[in-house]
Amino acid sequence: DAGISVWVSQRGLTGAEMSALVEDDEPTDEEADLFANLDSVSGRLIDISEGGAAVEIAIDVNRGDQVHIWSGDPRIVLGETRAGVVSVQTSGAGDPVLHLHFIDPDLRELRGAILQLRGEDDDDDDDAPAA
Repeated sequence: DAGISVWVSQRGLTGAEMSALVEDDEPTDEEADLFANLDSVSGRLIDISEGGAAVEIAIDVNRGDQVHIWSGDPRIVLGETRAGVVSVQTSGAGDPVLHLHFIDPDLRELRGAILQLRGEDDDDDDDAPAA
């Protein structure tokens, strides 16, 4: 269970939107307008592999649609990645879960994000009390 925050959008980010997201400065009025017009929705990454991901998120998409996904967690580096919706299911809690396959991902970045997630899981195991 990856359990990190992600953003999903039905359209990709423009260069200006991506730059505004990664800058540390307070957004200008123009950049604030960019954020107001984003169609991105925050969700939770459930699982990820080099081939795709499962994301718990409330977004109106169907099988065959394309979305863009990127990390909403500052500790995990995963830039905007295009994905196709394989299926939309409902979790046990009744929340929508998108099953995605990545379309031409940057494998170096994707592998790095997967390793970061595995590293965090290993750190959590180290903090567990001894039996």
